[in-house]
Amino acid sequence: YYDDDYFQVKNMKSFQGYSLKYATCQKVQRFSVDAVKRGEYSSMVSDDIVVLRLCPSRSCSTYAQYGCSAGYGEYAMTATEYMTIVMKYQHEKSKKFCAFCASCSGYYNNDDNSSYNSNTCYAYSNQCKKTSCYYDNNDDDSNSVYLNYLNYLGCQKVENNNGNYFWVSPYCDTSSKISMGLYYDQYCTQFAGNDIDISYYVNDFDSDIFSEAQEINCLDCGESKYPPYYNA
Repeated sequence: YYDDDYFQVKNMKSFQGYSLKYATCQKVQRFSVDAVKRGEYSSMVSDDIVVLRLCPSRSCSTYAQYGCSAGYGEYAMTATEYMTIVMKYQHEKSKKFCAFCASCSGYYNNDDNSSYNSNTCYAYSNQCKKTSCYYDNNDDDSNSVYLNYLNYLGCQKVENNNGNYFWVSPYCDTSSKISMGLYYDQYCTQFAGNDIDISYYVNDFDSDIFSEAQEINCLDCGESKYPPYYNA
């Protein structure tokens, strides 16, 4: 599982020359001793598993579902683990881009106070103008649009204004992508999404943001010293 304390520089391995590609999300059924002990309807449970492929960057294709067909490594994790990493990654990426735009503010305001050359700032000028940066400073994460979604990962209880409650957790949908699901039980085994609209219970959940956060392109694993994202 994703552990912030473990993922420090001293524990990192170099994957220079490789790119990570989201391949699919699929349900894997297994026998569960815990389900038997709980007296559930079925002893078989389904795990929502994300498959990722580590491809040589030179041969990784965004348009191929699995990215590449040779020289790769394949990895699997739960949808909750994957979305936890994705949301934290998108949060860091957004922070670094906002910091870059702020550093280019001198160029955008027609003065010479920019930390970057004019060509670099100009290349991202339209994107900076369209981006809503919600940080008061580089360490303020309280309004993070991405970190707020961590509250809905891992079978979390939600309640509406009438006192009715369900549980939410990410799951593999019919298109092999990840969606947020609504469940009747605290183990997130009895799916309720076909009967009840999730928006009644998760008012601030934006399905577009949740979908867009999922990286489907080949994601370069190499280190970068260049703006606007650096080593997000």
